[in-house]
Amino acid sequence: MLADLKRLHRDTSSGRRAVAHTRTEAELRPPVAAAPASGSSPALAATAASSAMRAAAGGRGVFLAAAAALVVLSVAGIAVWKRGSSNGVTAADSGKPSVAVLYFENKTGNTQLDWLRTGLTDMLVTDLSQSPDVEVLSTDRLVQLLTDMKRQDDKVISYDTVRELARRAGVKTVVLGSYMKSGETIRINTTLQEVASGKIVTSERVESAGDNNLFPMVDDLTKRIKAKFALPGNVDPTKGLLKSPMAITTSTGTSIDRDLKDVTTASVEAYRYYAEGINLHERFREREAVAVLEKAVTVDPNFAMALAKLAVIENNLFHPDKADEYSKRALARVDRLTARERYYVEGWYYSRDPETILRGIDAYKKAIELYPDHASAMINLAVDYGRLERYQDAIPIYEELRRRGASITVSFMNMAYAYGVLGQFDKSHQVLQEFLSRNPDNARGHRTLGELLRAEGKYDDALVAFAKSESLDPANPDAAWARAQTFILQDRWAEAEDIEQKFRQSSDTAWRCTPDADASIVHLYNGRAMDALHDYEKTLTCVGRTNSQFAAGMRNAMAVLLLDRGQNAEALAQARRAIDEVGGKGPSVSQSQGLAAIAHARMKHEAEAAKMIDSLRRLADSLPSQGPKRYLHMLNGQMAMDRRDPAVAIRELEQAEKMLLPYGGPQVTVWDALGKAYLAAGNDAAAAKRFQQVADSGARRTSSPMEYVRSLYYLGQINDKQGNRDKAREYYRRFLQYWEKGDMDRDRVADAQKKLAS
Repeated sequence: MLADLKRLHRDTSSGRRAVAHTRTEAELRPPVAAAPASGSSPALAATAASSAMRAAAGGRGVFLAAAAALVVLSVAGIAVWKRGSSNGVTAADSGKPSVAVLYFENKTGNTQLDWLRTGLTDMLVTDLSQSPDVEVLSTDRLVQLLTDMKRQDDKVISYDTVRELARRAGVKTVVLGSYMKSGETIRINTTLQEVASGKIVTSERVESAGDNNLFPMVDDLTKRIKAKFALPGNVDPTKGLLKSPMAITTSTGTSIDRDLKDVTTASVEAYRYYAEGINLHERFREREAVAVLEKAVTVDPNFAMALAKLAVIENNLFHPDKADEYSKRALARVDRLTARERYYVEGWYYSRDPETILRGIDAYKKAIELYPDHASAMINLAVDYGRLERYQDAIPIYEELRRRGASITVSFMNMAYAYGVLGQFDKSHQVLQEFLSRNPDNARGHRTLGELLRAEGKYDDALVAFAKSESLDPANPDAAWARAQTFILQDRWAEAEDIEQKFRQSSDTAWRCTPDADASIVHLYNGRAMDALHDYEKTLTCVGRTNSQFAAGMRNAMAVLLLDRGQNAEALAQARRAIDEVGGKGPSVSQSQGLAAIAHARMKHEAEAAKMIDSLRRLADSLPSQGPKRYLHMLNGQMAMDRRDPAVAIRELEQAEKMLLPYGGPQVTVWDALGKAYLAAGNDAAAAKRFQQVADSGARRTSSPMEYVRSLYYLGQINDKQGNRDKAREYYRRFLQYWEKGDMDRDRVADAQKKLAS
């Protein structure tokens, strides 16, 4: 008490208001995972091995590559804050009380109780934020703000830091507290304080006799704090904000304002593991976090919030099967979640499958309607719009977050990506420059800049950006892998291989299996189909049963190559196994069905082919998206070519071409297929235009080696026919540079050799 009084005297004497001090945890950067866009991996896509593997593994997609990918926000807690501009000035007042709960100070002298520093904050945030009438700063947003302010490592938060934090967050009050223990009794002291004036609204002290009474004690404390809030114009400050603690219910009939044990766990031991796991998650120690959170759900298998966080973290670790398992378990226990968490979990779960994505969008919209500043729901809603290729709907959401001053890494990266897909590279650069000017040491930002530069064909500049990213986060293989992919585009095979060999030592299955998957791409660039098939098999053996999406992507890639070789029965078997791998659900199923449809049609299984096409048509009709509809036109065009009907093929493929995005998506695949159809119809000029687009596609042809190399042969053939001998010679020479020593297209190789010799 004496120390507090002395500090109070010191602060007021120096003209500063008394704001109690606390300490903060280390930086929280929202972890990310990639999700393939619905309908963006067509059956025609030659060798989607690398892109399919990356999408399935969860995060290493090429910026604007053939299989478009978006970054999905996965958070330890739900970020909620008041609207504010980029300079931190808040927008129009919503009229709701706003509060930030800072971390508690451990005055017990017992480090075994350190978990309560963040644990008590999480409990209060969970309790307080159940009500939509109070805007509560989430713990992850708190850490993010301190990170932006370069104050994340401060042992004591100064008054100036608290004031600046409140300004950026747009909160008017803060909860500050400490806890101590005497015998079995835990005592918590808190103050609710107005930041602007320094006025203490209330001081509360609660005690718990033993751990079993901890949750009721926090519930009691929450009710006391809520009772002190008053709506603007309320002449009677003694009246509470809410009508009654249990009065508000969701549309499902679930009460919004429930006791902690009803929305978390009744076990203090389980909650301790949960708090420790989230703390590790915030420090990027994901594998350690999983181990601790698993203890939480072992103690209490019905701890839905812990299950939900495990799903998120496993997804970030590129373990989609485990993520699905935990998300299903969490979803089965949604009645034990707060309304905010419930809608978020539902949105996250249903958005993973194209057939249920609209249900996921609806869940996110409900979350935002109930909590208008639910940042993670906003970001994931924008991600879902991107999956549906509705980038014009996604960008305003990202821009709104940008306007509010949100510096969440993933929202900026997604916004840069969305502008790039629309061909607005200048805006992509503006977004990344703004982000990196405020976060110059952000590895993810530099890597995304490298991906943008690579998409523009500036390979050397991209390599510099990737090297910068790698130096900032050497433990993360993403930037090194991005360098390897850039080397592949430059035909620097040995340098790419040197990088990828290091991944073989990884303890993570996705990374350990990456070299074999990427080796298949290199083999196809060099015309070695049998070696590519061998590497697909090696990758499947490496993956085993640890990642069904990864395995399905590999099987789809095998089916593409087998169809190209005329091995239709073998291709059908791989497509069927790909569907079985994922239980008939997920973003890879449409591609598998399309591959199966082509194989069935070639084998004269008309009924089976029609069944696959009907399934894809139902999906296309049910989604407000161009992607699945474009996919159907591509399939119809391919099947028409198989029937030797170039006129129908051209009609279907021209429709697919009209549905292409300005940049990204299956551009190379559509141009290649349309070029072949025009060539078969005798329209050499139209064919040459499409093959030239393939040859000049740059980073878009990363996962399309067969289309790219063959375009060189076709351009040589067309120019030779037109009498352009010098151009023809150059295209033939480039074609042979890739495939002369391989086992693919030996008739075309022989023809090119003969033409050059003559």
